[in-house]
Amino acid sequence: MVNCNPETVSTDYDTSDRLYFEPVTLEDVLGIVRIEKPKGVIVQYGGQTPLKLARALEDAGVPVIGTRPGCYRPCGRPRTLPARG
Repeated sequence: MVNCNPETVSTDYDTSDRLYFEPVTLEDVLGIVRIEKPKGVIVQYGGQTPLKLARALEDAGVPVIGTRPGCYRPCGRPRTLPARG
C-alpha cells in the first residue's frame, strides 16, 4: 500500500502486508515496485492520483490489475460515451 497521507484509514496495518508513506508519483511507485516485485498493482481504490499513473505504470512494464488504464478516461467524461439507442 502506497499512501502519502498517514492519517487515512488505508494506513491501517491490517489492510496490507506493507505500508509505504511516500508521494504517489511515478518515480516513487516504480521504486517500490523494483523493491517489492509485485505481480501487479491495483489503482482503482486510490482516487485520481493513482488512476493518472496507471498508463505510465503499464508503459513501464508494471501489470495493472483490474480495469485497463485506457478505460478510465471515457468513464470520467460521460459526454464522450456513445449514445444509447
